[in-house]
Amino acid sequence: MINTLERINIKDFTVEGPVLRPRFPFDPEKEISSSQWRELEEGLQWAITNGTYYSQIYSSALCLSLLSPERYTTLDFTGADWEDHKESLTNQHSYDEFVDHIIALKSLFPEKLAQMEHYPVFDQITNTLSECRTSLNWGGLGEWMVRGMLLFPDRIRGLVFSDEEKGGMSWSLEHQLHERYFEQFCEMAANYKIIAPEVVEEFPISGTDWQNMKNWLDTFHLEFGSGEINRFLMYAKNLLILSADKVSVIQDGLVITKRATPIAPSQMPVQRRF
Repeated sequence: MINTLERINIKDFTVEGPVLRPRFPFDPEKEISSSQWRELEEGLQWAITNGTYYSQIYSSALCLSLLSPERYTTLDFTGADWEDHKESLTNQHSYDEFVDHIIALKSLFPEKLAQMEHYPVFDQITNTLSECRTSLNWGGLGEWMVRGMLLFPDRIRGLVFSDEEKGGMSWSLEHQLHERYFEQFCEMAANYKIIAPEVVEEFPISGTDWQNMKNWLDTFHLEFGSGEINRFLMYAKNLLILSADKVSVIQDGLVITKRATPIAPSQMPVQRRF
């Protein structure tokens, strides 16, 4: 039998609502207007037809397909000269752009990838990864780890990071955000969300910071022939990744699972006190 002192006071009871993680929304359907979307597609098609920005065309097309699959229309690549394209790739000064191009081809047009010559990509990626980890290059580690996972999902899997390494990643994010380097921050954070999601989930991003990052989209110039089209799309894709509930790497590329819309206060279960 329970005496008075042992009795439970039901006035202390509350009916708890669901615990929701902070969510900073990014909806490409709303953030990128229909007219902007048309400009992006027309700008990329112009670049394909005129043979410019070869190293960015396919990465940009991949970003479009990830941002809004419902609106994405497969671009017409029939005018692209593959022999000239292959030569331009081998003569590139930027190896990372070359690898990004191969990643986009793998996801968008795997049959085109077969037309490319074989390059020692795997060894170079693993060597670069090792160098980044040894030199504590946290930004480079995220970039090349994601590239390796996308190109070789069966051979390059998630690394186990020490607390010290995770601390280094967090410090890098803090520095980029403090300096208001929004593009660098979002790229770094998006990569970390893929290779070490706990680092991003635990990193404090204020609502003001997030709004400032979204406002940065308005600073890009999207006219035909502009190299900023690729920057805009990469930045928007990274915002989408950061707003997502989960990002996975499968054989065909990235799978971005959007976070469910938070329950509005009026829809939350009422906390009742007795």
